[in-house]
Amino acid sequence: MGAETLPTEQNDAIAARIEAALVKALDYEGDVELPEIEAGAPTVSDLAPPLVSLAERAPSENDFASQMNRLSETEEQFDERQRRMNNAYERFVGELTAVEADLILSDLTFDGIKSIIGQDADRDQRWLRMLVATSDRKLRHLHHVALQVAIALGTSGNLLAPEFITRILALGPTIRRVTGAAKIPVETIVLWSNTANPAMVDICKRRLRTYEHRKATATSRARSSQPISAERWQFYRPVLMNFLPRTGRTRQHLRS
Repeated sequence: MGAETLPTEQNDAIAARIEAALVKALDYEGDVELPEIEAGAPTVSDLAPPLVSLAERAPSENDFASQMNRLSETEEQFDERQRRMNNAYERFVGELTAVEADLILSDLTFDGIKSIIGQDADRDQRWLRMLVATSDRKLRHLHHVALQVAIALGTSGNLLAPEFITRILALGPTIRRVTGAAKIPVETIVLWSNTANPAMVDICKRRLRTYEHRKATATSRARSSQPISAERWQFYRPVLMNFLPRTGRTRQHLRS
């Protein structure tokens, strides 16, 4: 979206279109069970929309049976999982198109949103109220739009924006938007590029501390080793024995 390069009247026209799209997107009530969806951020030189990648949601660390089943699945089972993911995504896109909720899939730029925020105080507050009032499930769908609006308001000193930004960041987005070969989350770049006031700096510091805590916890879990009890061994033994030939390990490795 190139609103940042347009005159005020055209900016207002774009803002009106975005608001209409926002209302329709917030009305979307679909509840498709989706895989992990990742989309690249578009660049000016792109001739086609960014590719979307799909990945099945990883089993819980405590769901040992699902983890073992995933490791021991056949090629046919793997292909079936891929088909289910693709079908779910296509159904999701179809539902959004049918109700004109395409804003959920769109790639609005932060510069474009920022050029609109601050032009009309009533509109700014109206957008914020709409987003704050919506459920977490719907916010996940509109994660990128809500976060961009909130950050633009936060950098301009809106007192309600920091709390809303914290709420959005705690939610996992339906579509994870990344950029570059390292697949850096776009939200991270937008956040750290807008630390002009203490409230935004505080959000970034808290986010960094949370990341460091999670990293330390993950490292601690990886170092810990809990032997499988005799009861659990008997339950999982058939799955493990089926998976064993693929690992090159012996049965004694699994026992140790």
